Amino acid sequence: MADKAKAKPLFVAGRPDATCSFCGKGRDDTRYLVGGKSPTSHICNDCAFDALTCLVEAATREANAAASAAQGYAA
Repeated sequence: MADKAKAKPLFVAGRPDATCSFCGKGRDDTRYLVGGKSPTSHICNDCAFDALTCLVEAATREANAAASAAQGYAA
């Protein structure tokens, strides 16, 4: 597997020693590190993508269940 070129972070929040609250990646290990309301809470781009994926999958399941239920009532 080829090594990826390490990109400089585009946006880094908080202190220089800030890390992702979910996976522990530091500023130099991720592309984005966004700070939360707490000065010690941060999320990296990888964890944000994973969270978004989970939310989209859950919303899709809910929409499919609602559509199935609506079809059952229309019959």
